[in-house]
Amino acid sequence: MDIYNNIYGKWYDKMQVYLCEDIKEHAVSIEKLLMECAKENNIHIEIRSFENAQKLLDDLRKKKETGEIMPNLLFSDIELPGVNGVELGKILKEEMPEIRLVFLTAFEQYAIEGYETGACRYLLKPPSKEEISKILIDTEKVRKRNKYIIVKNVIICMFQKQCLQNARNVDIHK
Repeated sequence: MDIYNNIYGKWYDKMQVYLCEDIKEHAVSIEKLLMECAKENNIHIEIRSFENAQKLLDDLRKKKETGEIMPNLLFSDIELPGVNGVELGKILKEEMPEIRLVFLTAFEQYAIEGYETGACRYLLKPPSKEEISKILIDTEKVRKRNKYIIVKNVIICMFQKQCLQNARNVDIHK
């Protein structure tokens, strides 16, 4: 598998998790909780944090345009400067519905509007270990069911075909 990763493409070996939180202390505690829950459930994750939704959207759009690995899961606050979490959710539902969205907020009044964006969960801050673990486990199950590879060359050799036998979705890039 190391040869494959180095020569042919990038296997989605870790769950990609994004976090959008404007309060630094909250972001740090949520990241810590995510890492702790992932470790306890033997789930390998990479976390990338953003302080506002516009920076996150810019990053996602660039990744989508260039064919880079997209996040599997996004935890977002609702009250954000500029584009708020609900607006972010509506944009994601339209442009990138494959990303699982979880709202984290201190405000219950956004719950109904939050679910209208297609969010898979709505958690009040601070989230519990059990809630975060369940979301990570559920996302990992979906991710394993839909595992795929980005292939950097159009020509697929026999080695690649063998690797691709268990994959369901393949993005081919020139």
